[in-house]
Parts: sequence; C-alpha cells; structure tokens
Amino acid sequence: VVQVDTGSSDRPSLVPFRVCTERSATCPWREVLASSMAEVQFRFRCDTVPGDRVLVVGGDASIGDWDPSKSKVELKTDAGSYPVWSGSGSFKGEFEYKFVVLNGGNAKWEVAIPNRKLSVNCGIKVEAEWDKGPAKET
Repeated sequence: VVQVDTGSSDRPSLVPFRVCTERSATCPWREVLASSMAEVQFRFRCDTVPGDRVLVVGGDASIGDWDPSKSKVELKTDAGSYPVWSGSGSFKGEFEYKFVVLNGGNAKWEVAIPNRKLSVNCGIKVEAEWDKGPAKET
C-alpha cells in the first residue's frame, strides 16, 4: 500500500502498491510513485576477502553523497551466494553511484568505468559486476 496525499481531505488516500517493471512514461503507477520512494534491489558480483564490506555510494543522501562512511545501503553475502552481494535501498529520481569495497578504513572504488547512473520511477532490480558496465536493470 502506498500513501498518497490528494490534498482533498484530512487523511491521505491509500492505494495498492505494485512494482512497475517499466521505467518509462507508460508506467501505470508513475503518478503514485513520482511522489514516493521506490525500492531498488542490487545484486553485485565482486571478489572480496573476509572482513570486506560492499556499499553503494553516490550522489544521493541515502548512499552517502559520495562519502562511503555515510552510505545506508550495504550489500550482504554468505557462503551460499558468494561472490554475489545483495541489498536494497529506497530512492526516487536520478543519481550517479558506484560500488565501493571497504576493508577497515580503506575504500576501494570502481575505477575502470565512469559513474553508474540510475533513474528511479518504479521499483527495479540492478545487476552489476565489479568495474564492468553497464549494469542490467529490470
């Protein structure tokens, strides 16, 4: 359910939420989601060593405004899914980002490709691999 402020009453309207698979103007829930945050699910292939952390870092406050220590989107892995790291965050609008591997106080950034770009209107899935682009968005 998504809460929508219609401006016509004291209470916002509640409408069913559906994740769009289209990222275009034809998205049937575009008007509802334009004012809402949408979930982005990340699946990221990256070889790491024990103790490493993988973060999404970029030009949005929820991903640190390019400061890895402030990113709220940390990806996780386990023995059954390694080397694939997964996680999600809520976004709206357009922003640039990169994946960053942290080990202690050291940050290792993707350097072989330009900043990744994402435009979020509806919930989407992003699949990517370290320093290889572009990411696959569905």
